[in-house]
Amino acid sequence: MLQIARGQNNTIILTLNESKTLTNPYYLMQMVSTDSRTVKTFILASDLSGYTDRFNKFVITESSTEVLTSGTVTLKPTGIWYWKVYEQLSSTNLNVNACDNQTPLESGEAKVTGTVDTVKAYNGQTKEYKYPSTGST
Repeated sequence: MLQIARGQNNTIILTLNESKTLTNPYYLMQMVSTDSRTVKTFILASDLSGYTDRFNKFVITESSTEVLTSGTVTLKPTGIWYWKVYEQLSSTNLNVNACDNQTPLESGEAKVTGTVDTVKAYNGQTKEYKYPSTGST
């Protein structure tokens, strides 16, 4: 399970080279919150691994200011998110359906931690409105 802290740079380790079919692909990550069903799709920043045959190392920056083409994303709410990584030749495409390879290279769960988001909930109170009669029958 990936660990992502809100408001921080988060290093993640994946094993994408085992399944990739493209030479020098860009990696598109899609994350879906299990609580809110929020979907975030973004391109991972450059691979920082010195041993890409064994593993891939990326930094995901969780921030209120998104730059979706370089791994900077806002992940609200906190909690569990499902994720998938796809490969593509485009450095700007954010649509999974337009990826060169629509089969995920890797998938899993991520736990997003940090400040808990306030969610407005129905409090059970209703108001009754009475309208005056118009006098016509």
